[in-house]
Amino acid sequence: MLYQRGRVKRGVSTMVRQAASTNPVPSVGFVNTSDGLRVEQSILALDAKLHPGLSFISQPIIKSDHILGQLLTSEDSAALMDVFGVKSRPLFCPYNRPFSVGKMRFELLPSGGGAGSASLLLNYENQTILYAPCLQIQKVRAQRRLQLRKAGSLILAAGYAPPTETPPSRGKALTNFEHAIEAGLSSVGPAKMEVYTETLTQFFEVLAILQSLEHPVTVHRRGFQLCKALTNSSLKLKDQIQLNGGRRSKEKIMVRFCPPSLGFKSRKSSRPHQILLCHSEIENPALPMSTQAMFRIPDFSYGSDYESIIKEVRPKKVYFFGHLAKSYADHFTNTLDISCQPLYTDQQPTLF
Repeated sequence: MLYQRGRVKRGVSTMVRQAASTNPVPSVGFVNTSDGLRVEQSILALDAKLHPGLSFISQPIIKSDHILGQLLTSEDSAALMDVFGVKSRPLFCPYNRPFSVGKMRFELLPSGGGAGSASLLLNYENQTILYAPCLQIQKVRAQRRLQLRKAGSLILAAGYAPPTETPPSRGKALTNFEHAIEAGLSSVGPAKMEVYTETLTQFFEVLAILQSLEHPVTVHRRGFQLCKALTNSSLKLKDQIQLNGGRRSKEKIMVRFCPPSLGFKSRKSSRPHQILLCHSEIENPALPMSTQAMFRIPDFSYGSDYESIIKEVRPKKVYFFGHLAKSYADHFTNTLDISCQPLYTDQQPTLF
């Protein structure tokens, strides 16, 4: 069953039904474009905003000037996109609830990474394809654990770091973060502490950690709306999180969500003890220049983590897209003795 915000969608939109019935697909192929992947001879695209048909979105869109067609995403992702004002009215489906669109059969799987993120298991023309661009094999607090399925083809992102790089330990980084919080509380108290996060995953994870430690927390208005959006979804947060403002909020640790893509500028804060959680080494103008501590905590797996993922899925072929696609394809072809292929922009590969 598919859903739309405020209603149940029995089947799909008229446009999708018509396209599914008038476009028989003899075989499956992909084209990589600057606006996501296209499944050839079908209505389906993957992580595309400008595709006029149906597009699966693997994680929440937080900024978009223009969206065409019908988006399909997870329930959490749809709720978060509402907060950011993305006017797309996406179709959404709970995890692990298979459904069909024409000849295509879909199932959304938890990717283990970013808030609301999902992988897509696609059964089409007697082929099984797992599209998984945002996996995380390490544990993420307040998120569903990663789920994988056996598939004939596996599509992975290759743009975070070289294939030989080992991602940093999230557990160690978050333990150090907890120590930094305790040190700040003992030295300056909660009223002078501020935590900046770059991603939704970090934002919700920090809130979950501080709540588990029973530390008082306050958030800005956008953060408060994000928490309310997930009240009835699979991500559970306690009710004590309060909107910043008023005398009582000044006695709590402030947690901010400052993604680089929204173009926020760093501002002078009345809380001098600032702790940063960043996703990558790319400079973010929204983050303050002077801080007491900084921790790099990536949302997604990459590099050497992919080896265990590929072994569990057991595909006949692995496709990589992104600016490091060739490096990943060459590396895993040699190390795992499996057929791997980079998806270059506008190139159509042949499956099997």
